[in-house]
Amino acid sequence: MRYFLILAMFFALAQARVDVSISTPNVFIDISKVINKKTKILHLYKSAHIVFQYADITKGLNRYRGTQANLPLGFAEAFYIDSVYNYMKKNYRIKLDGK
Repeated sequence: MRYFLILAMFFALAQARVDVSISTPNVFIDISKVINKKTKILHLYKSAHIVFQYADITKGLNRYRGTQANLPLGFAEAFYIDSVYNYMKKNYRIKLDGK
């Protein structure tokens, strides 16, 4: 059983982005206990705050994901996990050359 779980985790594909491109996440991780630490760490990246407040936008997205995860006052990270079979069936292509 343990081997199966490790194998399933290895072959699971997860996507996490700072925008709202994951329209239907199927896994949420409650990060309510660490959201302030995460925000403080993101504030350390000064170059990410030149155009917009990256840390604040990320916190807002985590708050939105918290409501999706039925955490009325909480924060969450959202992921979409799919099998390798479905991933290949959808024929995703990773563009390595920028074309």
